[in-house]
Amino acid sequence: MTKEATPLWITPLLNYKQPEVTVGHYEVVQRVVMPSPHPNKKEAEIETSVENFIRPEGNVAWRRVAVRSGPSCHEQTMHASFVLPEDRQNLSGKSSIVCWAAFPEQPDHKLLCVLASATLLCIYDVYPKGKAYTLGGEGHSIPLPFEACGVYAIDDGQGLLLQRTETLEDNLAFDAQNRTWTSTGLQGEDEDDGFVLKAPPRPLRFRESTGTEFGSLSMPNNPTTAPSLFSLSHPLDDILPVSNIRDADSQNSPFEDVFEKILFVGVVRWVDPATTAAERKEHLQPICVTYHTHKKVHAIWEIKNSPPPPPQAPLWEVSSQWRSSEGLNSHLGVLQQDFDDMVLLEPPHDPNASRFNPVARKEALADALGVRKSPHKVGEHPRARNLPSRSANRPRAQKPSGTNLSLLSPLSKPATNETLMDIDTTVETATRPPLLSIGPFASLHPKIAMVRIYQEEDITKEASHIFLISNEEGSGTLTLCMVRPRDDDTSNPNEVVLCPLISARKGTPVLNGNIGQFQVVPVTTIPCVSAAPLQASPVPCCFVGQEKKRLGHSHKAATDMLLLHNDSQGQRKMTLCRNSMPIVDCAVHENSGFGFGIVDDIRDAVGNRIDLIIESGSSEPVCLRTRITLEVESNAVCEKVVQAVEATLCSPKFRESTSKGIEVALKIRADCVRMQQALLQPPDGRSAVDGDAASKAVGSVLCALLVLELLGKDVNNKSSQAMESSTPEMSAWELLLNSEYHKNYSSAECPQLIPPSASAIPGTLDTFWRWDDLGDLHSLTVECLKEDATSFAASVFDSMHAVYEDFKVYGSSRDEGIRFVGSILCQVCSVCPTSVGIPRDLFMGHYRRDLGDELFERTVAAANIQQESVVTPKAKQLSSHRYPPCIMSWVDSRVSCKNVECGYEQVPQESSLNAGCTRTLSVVRIFSMLYGDCDNSSAGKCERDRRVAIALIEEGFTDRVLLRDSLPAGVVVPLLEVLFRCRDEQELLDMPLDDPEMWSLIGRDDVYKNSQGARPGFSEVSSFKVDSLSALDLSDQSTPKSSKLDDKDKDGICPLEVTSSMLFPEDNRIREVGRLLRSSRPMYLNVPRAIEVTDHDYERMKQEKLLLLSRRSLALPLGRGMFTIGNLQPVPAEPLPLPEISLVSRVPPTNAMLALDTSEMETDMKVWPDFHNGVAAGLRLPLHMDSNDSISKITRTWIVYNRPDEAAAQSPNNGSNAANSNQPNPIHAYGGLLMALGLRGHLTALEMTDIFDYLTQGTVTTTVGVLLGMAVNMRGSCDVSVSKMLCLHIPSLIPQHFSAIDVASPVQAAAIAGAGLLYQGSSHRMMTEFLLNEIGKRPANDLNVVDREAYTLSCGIALGMVNLCRGEGTYNDGSGIGSAGLSDLRIEDRLCRYIVGGQDDAEIRRQREESDRLSLPSSSAANGNEKCSCIFEGNSINTHVTAPGATLALGLMYMMSGNTTIAAAIALPDTHFLLEYVRPDFLMLRVIARSLILWDDVKPSTEWIFSQLPKAAADGYEKMRTMAKNMSGGAPALVDEDQSFDRQAVRLIHVHVIAGACFSIGLRFAGTGNRDAAAAIFERVMELRDLRDGTDSVSCALRPPVPVLEMCLGCVAISLAMVMAGSGDLEVLRLLKVLRWRCDEQISYGSHLAFGTAIGLLFLGGGTCTLGREPEDIAALVMAFYPRFPASSTDNQYHLQALRNLYAIAVKERSFRAIDVDTGESVFVPLEVHFEDASNPPLKMTAPCLFFNTDAKPKELRVTSERYYPLTLSMNNSIPRSTIFVKRRSAHLSYLQDPHSQRSLLVQTGTFQGNKALDLIASFTDDQKVLAFAKHLCDLGQPVGSGSNGPFSVAGFCSRVLHESLLLDTQEALPLYLALRTTISSLQTGSFSVATQVWDFRIIKSYYEQRRQLQVSDSSPRLLNSEIVAYLLELLEKLLVGSGDTKLLVSASKASNRDGSVPIFFESQVNSLAVSSTSMDLS
Repeated sequence: MTKEATPLWITPLLNYKQPEVTVGHYEVVQRVVMPSPHPNKKEAEIETSVENFIRPEGNVAWRRVAVRSGPSCHEQTMHASFVLPEDRQNLSGKSSIVCWAAFPEQPDHKLLCVLASATLLCIYDVYPKGKAYTLGGEGHSIPLPFEACGVYAIDDGQGLLLQRTETLEDNLAFDAQNRTWTSTGLQGEDEDDGFVLKAPPRPLRFRESTGTEFGSLSMPNNPTTAPSLFSLSHPLDDILPVSNIRDADSQNSPFEDVFEKILFVGVVRWVDPATTAAERKEHLQPICVTYHTHKKVHAIWEIKNSPPPPPQAPLWEVSSQWRSSEGLNSHLGVLQQDFDDMVLLEPPHDPNASRFNPVARKEALADALGVRKSPHKVGEHPRARNLPSRSANRPRAQKPSGTNLSLLSPLSKPATNETLMDIDTTVETATRPPLLSIGPFASLHPKIAMVRIYQEEDITKEASHIFLISNEEGSGTLTLCMVRPRDDDTSNPNEVVLCPLISARKGTPVLNGNIGQFQVVPVTTIPCVSAAPLQASPVPCCFVGQEKKRLGHSHKAATDMLLLHNDSQGQRKMTLCRNSMPIVDCAVHENSGFGFGIVDDIRDAVGNRIDLIIESGSSEPVCLRTRITLEVESNAVCEKVVQAVEATLCSPKFRESTSKGIEVALKIRADCVRMQQALLQPPDGRSAVDGDAASKAVGSVLCALLVLELLGKDVNNKSSQAMESSTPEMSAWELLLNSEYHKNYSSAECPQLIPPSASAIPGTLDTFWRWDDLGDLHSLTVECLKEDATSFAASVFDSMHAVYEDFKVYGSSRDEGIRFVGSILCQVCSVCPTSVGIPRDLFMGHYRRDLGDELFERTVAAANIQQESVVTPKAKQLSSHRYPPCIMSWVDSRVSCKNVECGYEQVPQESSLNAGCTRTLSVVRIFSMLYGDCDNSSAGKCERDRRVAIALIEEGFTDRVLLRDSLPAGVVVPLLEVLFRCRDEQELLDMPLDDPEMWSLIGRDDVYKNSQGARPGFSEVSSFKVDSLSALDLSDQSTPKSSKLDDKDKDGICPLEVTSSMLFPEDNRIREVGRLLRSSRPMYLNVPRAIEVTDHDYERMKQEKLLLLSRRSLALPLGRGMFTIGNLQPVPAEPLPLPEISLVSRVPPTNAMLALDTSEMETDMKVWPDFHNGVAAGLRLPLHMDSNDSISKITRTWIVYNRPDEAAAQSPNNGSNAANSNQPNPIHAYGGLLMALGLRGHLTALEMTDIFDYLTQGTVTTTVGVLLGMAVNMRGSCDVSVSKMLCLHIPSLIPQHFSAIDVASPVQAAAIAGAGLLYQGSSHRMMTEFLLNEIGKRPANDLNVVDREAYTLSCGIALGMVNLCRGEGTYNDGSGIGSAGLSDLRIEDRLCRYIVGGQDDAEIRRQREESDRLSLPSSSAANGNEKCSCIFEGNSINTHVTAPGATLALGLMYMMSGNTTIAAAIALPDTHFLLEYVRPDFLMLRVIARSLILWDDVKPSTEWIFSQLPKAAADGYEKMRTMAKNMSGGAPALVDEDQSFDRQAVRLIHVHVIAGACFSIGLRFAGTGNRDAAAAIFERVMELRDLRDGTDSVSCALRPPVPVLEMCLGCVAISLAMVMAGSGDLEVLRLLKVLRWRCDEQISYGSHLAFGTAIGLLFLGGGTCTLGREPEDIAALVMAFYPRFPASSTDNQYHLQALRNLYAIAVKERSFRAIDVDTGESVFVPLEVHFEDASNPPLKMTAPCLFFNTDAKPKELRVTSERYYPLTLSMNNSIPRSTIFVKRRSAHLSYLQDPHSQRSLLVQTGTFQGNKALDLIASFTDDQKVLAFAKHLCDLGQPVGSGSNGPFSVAGFCSRVLHESLLLDTQEALPLYLALRTTISSLQTGSFSVATQVWDFRIIKSYYEQRRQLQVSDSSPRLLNSEIVAYLLELLEKLLVGSGDTKLLVSASKASNRDGSVPIFFESQVNSLAVSSTSMDLS
């Protein structure tokens, strides 16, 4: 009788009480146990339950869903709990009402979904992560348009499935379909109480919708039904119906059978059966199992994406169908038919026919719309009892092909005079829309489709449990199991039905099936009590795909089946099965306390954990949480060996010879785990084994397998067993050395009594033969092998040898694996007979050299067996290899480029290698790639290095430290040198590599960050970063750095002083500029007091002086806005900081505060300064394109949040209280903020309702801010809504029938300017004509005379903006005004007439037409109101009003065109007579306009400036200068006839023309930093300053009026600042400080405004920004810096002050800032900008710096510092990135620490010595590992040993290698040096073998020798120093040559080789290394 095998003992985890019907006060409705969806706790499990709280009275108080820790936890913890809404329908727990689902947006993030009621779905984010669904604590409630009965998750992240509850109409429809309809009606139908989806009209309502008696109809077989299954792909998406695809040609129809109840939704996972890992792709396919409650059959469905909807017919085709006769009977009928459908016709009387009572109109409307109120369920309707009974097995009738579905639709035309059978049913159905277009889902197309792939033929009972399990191979969950009741067996009441899913084509899973991917083969049934899925064993490695993280890859578990059944003898058993194949029986150990009970049920399986319900005879069963696994978890080495054997036996190649491979592999696993359990808990009271039980168990099982195959010895046959483990006897001393105490004592820091060389071999290595224990267990593997004639010995032995070689290419953890596997192989070889095909001596010698003599001999002696063979041996050979494969020999052959016999192919195929040896696969792949290409060119090497780096990433080596520690030193050196080369290969750096891990592996994180481009808003965010940053990922900073800086003034100047300090490190100019532009601090007031001045007069003097200072303070916000633009990162929860405008002064010596008395000032004195203050505050915000991050994005909520309250709007700043005069008016400041939001691109975040509110309830400043802000924000878009908004504020565009609207003049000017911005460059016909007419329009009433000049100027500039650069000759393609259709307007002629004067025919004609219109009787009463009584200009053009705007309009239209004709039309007069007819300030505008037209003729020289002066004026000015000099020298003034000219006119002409010429140079060279242009303007500024401040006779004679001189001086100062914008030039700053110093009565508000603007421009953006040079930028500068400044803060007569802020349009960030990618600090780095034109020399700069505008196109940017790695960035002819990430070399310090390169390692002498090493190294690196290396190793003084050539301490060696590593930036080499040095030390002590330690030296030597033979350039980087390597090789040589063991090994190897030659690996080891280091050239 065969002995029964010992079962696999189940591990008990927890004995807990199964939740009863009532748990405390809660009653569990439904409970689900599943793996935790938490991203960091995937292996844990959770329990989710829906519970009712039961009151003492027995009713339900509330419902909740609770999430707890799983039943495996000893103490369950509540994770979350949510109270659910009240459920009136009382959903039962039979259907799924709770699940965890993931949606396509984040497929790896699961949400809790609960069907709270039949019409409400609740979704909760229990474990939020990152930017997941922000559902909050209350969750997300989704009302359902139908009554649902279940919710199901699609596991592959496709969302949810919801099933509709069946209604009475569904049952009636099913009866009608099966032709069992009776005349029972619905009279007395109850009133409904909801508004949810119902099925469309049923046969009961045919008469109402068609007008035909039902009794005369022949019912169709497939009446129209509503969808029964719906999907949800996002919590905020629509709920869509699910379509049912019946065949490839059918249209999409809804899944409408409501009786198909969903039982299970899962995902089939499988891997392609490919031979290589790269070809093994994992596939997913969701499936669904339903049960038809009427047909009583199961069906299996595939869940797929729904096909796209058919293209919609064009409108003309639809219209033609409406008008066609066929359209009357289709769904495309005219709309009138929809109304006809609602008419309820009285049915004709028929006593023999059933009649229905008429329904109400609302019922018909509900039917027509496809909605109704609260459909009744089956059995609840009062008439349900009258319905006919339905047979359970009634087949469904087939649908006839001729059914006209349009007749069943409520949209069809009633047929009152025809029966349904008389209507033509041959209408083409293709013209009708699909059925889903009816009802509330008309416009929704399904996303999910169902395809039925299997349906049962016979009636069965509903399955109680359904799950997916793996196929026999374990390649995927390709078997569906259904546990259902059975009637023919009482011992096994249930049966599990196995439904294998195979491909519909060729038996393998495919992806391109038209209908279904799978087909179900004939099913298999297994009787059982219960069954459950269990992940007890891993997937074989041969079915694991190419994982990106192969290095740390944990194999997925296969899904086995735990079967609870009764055997033939009636005993209850649990069997673990792989598919239908039993693996091992399982049982609860008797020592656990539960082994005596009977397992009644198994449930709640999660992973390898499952609940056992044990009947122990007591009143309540015991619920035991257990764990079942077939993995050897306690020992990773043993598990790897088992995986390798399993990969070979389960591989497709091996399965071709036998089908037992998979079974044998699983039996080996089961035997290993059972053996381990037996050793740890031996039966019969024996003591447990010492040491590692896993290694003994795995060794025993594998040895038993090989011994059975090779010798025929059966361990299970104990009757003839006479063998014993003949372990050699040990003395007491040896037993002590092998004890655990000695191991612990030796590992501790205790003095050892014996040298390490005498340490014993671990006791676990010589006791593998546990024959008695394995025989007692009854080996399943042996029994399985005896049943098969195929030999497994060679395959198993080769697998174990492959694992043995795989451990050699491990890093520090290779010794344990080599010892363990090598010992097993040695024992097998020692007992192997010599009759096998390959001599065992080759393998014996191979293992002997690796393990060492002592370990080898003890292992061989332990394998002496005395037992007779009881089974005929099947194995014919020990291995299939001729020579023992050696992976290190193969690597050496690849490195040295020699073809030698090493057991592997030169380029092995992955299919020929063991899939379980992942490290060997990685090494073979990488080295084949590295040495498989013979292309040694530069490009070939670069491409090869790139492919190697990518392969390293794919193999999981994502970090250099990980790579170095994972591979041996000899193997990793070539790979690290590849990465080392990649750092400096420019060709590689230019390749598009988007993987950040790849650049991190190379060590060039800076390249990846630069390739991603400058981060959005980096300049703004980085401006708040201090010089030491802790993080580089700016997008994750939740708090801006500015909050950490002291900014009490709220103006952004203090943070800017810190962040811009590196731009100007030599001085404190940034701090000085902040002082000059700060308006929030009290002013310094020092008024000298004479003795005779009274106190009253002295106070009046202080107030007068304070008023003068206040003028300057009020003018500063404009310049401050330029200085601080873009340096704020807003916080959504905080308001925008708004600084004050201080009108308070400090009076010395007590610094008492004195406030300005504003009682006698103008009430609106601070209106526009507050507006500019708000603009300056708003301009600090980042640009819209730079604020995409959620933390810095400007939202509507934030804008409205900053709006001041109504109380502030009603309290004007009238100056009644001097103390309140400092506070900015929030209303006016908010208007400026709105404009700033438009300038920065954020104003479109507002809704049109908000804009309407601002325009109707705001002040003038608010309206101006909104109009200009929206126009700028939508610049050039011609947006209709914004255009209407602007036109409503222009009186000329308001229709005549409107009453007169009083629009403020600033608002009109702003609206006109906004129109020009909105239609910029569009040449819009209507807007062009309107603006042209507005320039010459005369005031029509008294309301349009205020600030008329500013309005006309805005019209002219707007006209130029609309036609910007559109003049004839502007473009080479001929485009211009003519091509735009504007020639008939004669724009140039009319503008020239507006400039020079005359009569405007168009205006005269317009006035005549207007007079004719006003002369009508209806308008005669309004004549007096429509005429202007203030101004009468006659028929002549008033050039004082029209000339400025017309001049600039011509300049802007013909900008950069070079049109000399237009330029000549506005040329300056050349005689005194003609000059008398032109105002001097108009001459300045003409010079500017001519310069815009003749753009290329503007030269940056003084000569060009003076060439603009009219000759007459220049000669007159020179004569005046000569006369003044003569008079100052005492000479008489000579007066001749030529000097009879207007001297004052000459003075005015001179200063205005000079100012205009300087302004033209400023525009032409804006933002270029051109030194010639700056010098030319600088001289003119000095000239005008001397005229203003000079007291000599020349200055007095040439000085024009001071206001004119101040205006021209301000214009020239701004011109100089435009050229040097953002440069922060110190000389210019000094000059501007001198200009602004004067503060007296003659200096107006406009002069202060100009000088403050110049200072702000000079330091634009704190030195990070400059001005653009595009046409739209130049136009904005002309509009903003118009050279006519306001006389006071309230002046808007000649130019609207709000337009001064339009400079922000032209501001461009063009700064370079270098960030050290390792430290995050801003650093100084030399840069070079190269241009496309090679003739232009490179531009050299030092970051951080400003990149000025250049005429040449930049090509690339290069980092040219030897302290940093080379970097080349393409500039793509665009504005460069603002931030450059650089990486510093370790041998250098930054320029801030070492400006003159005097502290780098290159100039250091010697190496690191003693304690000095730490201090020196700390200055070069902050790497804690390097610092620890220097601290702990460079100070030690232990000698190397007697074998060295002299005393060479460890500290000296470490100091040398540390110096080399830091010098070459190869810190990764430090552990390699230590590993090689440690190898020599271990060889000296003889602690282990020789060969495994020497291979690293051999490969390194071969690598560098081959490199020398290839004549690699010395400049090529080298990882290891050749001198240090030669020194270590010399030490190794002496150890090998002087050792007696070496000679012994040489002789042994020669004896073992059949031809007498030394094997290649041993020859390399001894002979090649036995060479003097002096003759070794490794350099």
